Amino acid sequence: MVRAAREDESVFEAEVAFITLGFRSNLDQLHIEATNLQMNQAGSIDIDTFGQTDNNSIYIIGDAQMPHSYTVVQALAKARVAA
Repeated sequence: MVRAAREDESVFEAEVAFITLGFRSNLDQLHIEATNLQMNQAGSIDIDTFGQTDNNSIYIIGDAQMPHSYTVVQALAKARVAA
């Protein structure tokens, strides 16, 4: 169980969180098709400004938001926004 405390003091719970380190997105190795999402031409998945995909329970942050590449600090900031 993964829990994220939000600024409004509510708690978001999830069964899992995938966290990977590196400079190359590895979404192509995560069996994305099982989530009913599809890879785009940039090798990522379309998201909104908060990193949320068309599947309301899946967010993509950091280097996985191709074609952009983020530093660790930027990726952590985006993770906080997503949470």
